[in-house]
Amino acid sequence: VSGVNQIGYVIHGADSSITNSDSVQSVSTDGSTLYRISGGAAYSAAGGDLTASGAGSTILLATGKNDDNTVASNINTAGMTLRVNGRDATALRVEGGAEATIDASTNISLAQNGATAGIVRGGATGASILNSAAVLNGDNVAVGALGYKVLTGGTLNHSGTIDLAAADSTGVLINGGTLNNTSAISVNGTAVDIIGADSTVNNTGVITATDGRAAFRLSDGASLNLTGSGVTHATGSAHGILLDDGATGLTVKDATINMDPISTGNGIENKAEIAGIHLDNTTINAHNGAGVRTSASLAQSNSGVINVIGSGTGLLFQNADGSMTDNAYDMSQSQALVVNVNSAEGRGMTTNTSGDIKTGVSVNVNDAGGGSALVIVGQTAHVEQSGMLASTSATQVVDINNGYTTDFVNSGTIASTAEDALVMNVDKQAVHFTNQANGNLTGAVNLMTGNNTVTLEHGSQAKTAFTTGAGDDLFELTNITADENPVLFTTLDGGAGHNTLALNNSVYTLKDAGTCPMWS
Repeated sequence: VSGVNQIGYVIHGADSSITNSDSVQSVSTDGSTLYRISGGAAYSAAGGDLTASGAGSTILLATGKNDDNTVASNINTAGMTLRVNGRDATALRVEGGAEATIDASTNISLAQNGATAGIVRGGATGASILNSAAVLNGDNVAVGALGYKVLTGGTLNHSGTIDLAAADSTGVLINGGTLNNTSAISVNGTAVDIIGADSTVNNTGVITATDGRAAFRLSDGASLNLTGSGVTHATGSAHGILLDDGATGLTVKDATINMDPISTGNGIENKAEIAGIHLDNTTINAHNGAGVRTSASLAQSNSGVINVIGSGTGLLFQNADGSMTDNAYDMSQSQALVVNVNSAEGRGMTTNTSGDIKTGVSVNVNDAGGGSALVIVGQTAHVEQSGMLASTSATQVVDINNGYTTDFVNSGTIASTAEDALVMNVDKQAVHFTNQANGNLTGAVNLMTGNNTVTLEHGSQAKTAFTTGAGDDLFELTNITADENPVLFTTLDGGAGHNTLALNNSVYTLKDAGTCPMWS
């Protein structure tokens, strides 16, 4: 038979059905379909061997519902062998509100570039569903073939296996559809490639990129809601989630991202540099890369845990090439996002920008040889810190010693349990340091150059020796009551210079001259 875009069999209507047992059939003309199941009809199988060898051809197509939209067209491929030998050909297409099932006894081979096991999309008559328990691996999938396409209005319920070891492979492509994965997808390249808006992945299985790009890649207008208790895993050079050029949004809820100990990628890599990535009860385990690398701010409110186990950084805010950005960051409601630094070479949160920073992220430095919990590099002038920063290390908990940060406001907790506890040590610029209401400090604050100001406000507490250098320094106590005197500070030492203690609507009684040696 010659020609293109032909149909071999049409089974139409809710009272129509066909059962395929042992037939051997093929579709060889380009763009053609062997079986079209429509109008609520049903196709069932108990074996059979069907082949699509024409370019862009389809073995089985389920489309639409009956006239009342109450019965979906349906295909079940139990026991079949489906051979996709044509370029860009497809084993099974589901669209227009139809449903189909590829069970575990179905054998699918994808032998050409662009060959696809299944494509599912919705239509005017409703959402379409494809259930697949098929096994796709290097034994039956050629280089350049694709597991599934999930398009607008389509849902893929995946309980099978995708294991593609060839470089630059893709497991599932999503454009506005929904993937529910309960099993394993492992790909060298991109495990799940997402284009277009409003895509959803509910993952309770494991989705892995063994190398290449990423376990999830977003591009070309893509936004993703990633939910579920499953695991996103990446190793080699792959990222966990890559927001590539054109990506527009990402929310990660109740999910885990595991980066392999030998991986060099990031848990989330924001190549698109979009603002507003939202982490909601998210767990990221980072090793050599960053938990999140972005030059744009995350959402204002985030939650979850980022564990840094190797030489990586929990949150790294800078351009992809390591250069300074000019963005401002506001994560002031992110106290429930906790970074645990469990190695000496790991880092908590590092920013490299000229913009202002508001951070409520909490960081625990759990290694006695660890670095600072919060590091501000670049040219940021103003920092507001409202998280809980805790460290067992003698290294300063907060490092703003960059020559540019002149205003630091704390309304959270900054605490070191080291013997020589140190909150911060600054000798490159003068600083106005403010401990606001609810601010709690444990460790020394050393401001050693220029004319500094230390403001201690009502409701703040500090087990802290505040020490300034040779400049003319100002110490302000604002709205302090008498009963706050014992918890306000340990000592104030202005060093040399002309120093001033200002009481602004405050009561302070100097009971021990040793607490203020500059005036003793």
